[in-house]
Amino acid sequence: MHTSPISTGIVRAAVAALCLAFIPSPSRAEEIEVAQASRPKRKTVAAAPAQRPAPAVHQAPRPPEDPATALLGRVELGGSLGLAIPFESGIDTGFKLNGAVFYGVMPLAPRVILQLGGNLAWTYHSAPFDGSFTFWDILPTARARMSLDQRLFAYGDVGMGIGLARASVTIPGFGTQTASDTAFLLKLGGGVGWDLNPQLSLVGEPALCIYMKDGSTTELTLMFGVLYRP
Repeated sequence: MHTSPISTGIVRAAVAALCLAFIPSPSRAEEIEVAQASRPKRKTVAAAPAQRPAPAVHQAPRPPEDPATALLGRVELGGSLGLAIPFESGIDTGFKLNGAVFYGVMPLAPRVILQLGGNLAWTYHSAPFDGSFTFWDILPTARARMSLDQRLFAYGDVGMGIGLARASVTIPGFGTQTASDTAFLLKLGGGVGWDLNPQLSLVGEPALCIYMKDGSTTELTLMFGVLYRP
């Protein structure tokens, strides 16, 4: 039996189609899985851990500066006016005008410093028979100054210098008689002050002034004034 080439081709095509029908086709899920596997893998970057804020550092407040220590190496100027009360009779209570300058030299103890300086003062007393007594004080002085708090302070003074005394008395019929002398002067005193601001203070200053020359003359002074720091 002779088979034509056309019929043989048809048979072969039918057999091939039948074989392909029995081969299972990949599912959609498998296709997706194959596609994902073929893609290049992306590197996973781990998220950086959140940084905690640094704890706040609380600095302890600085203690206030000691006002006495702040005067080391500084100049302090003073001026005062007050009463001069003599211990001897025959001289009336007078008034005194004083100027001073001090310089902070060194600490002596906590809240205490040494100041060195001097006073220049003029004192006037009236006397009987239309007379007067005057004193000029030239007085190098050492001062120990202590802070009691941020504004209140106290100090003690020791001064040794000279006192220039002049007496003038007018006697009817005899005219005016004058005499001058120089005495050694010792001053023991102190004071209490209050800072109005960093430059200016109010002070009160009691003191004993002893003039020594062939005896002694002593007077109590009660002075009120200011201290100024340039």
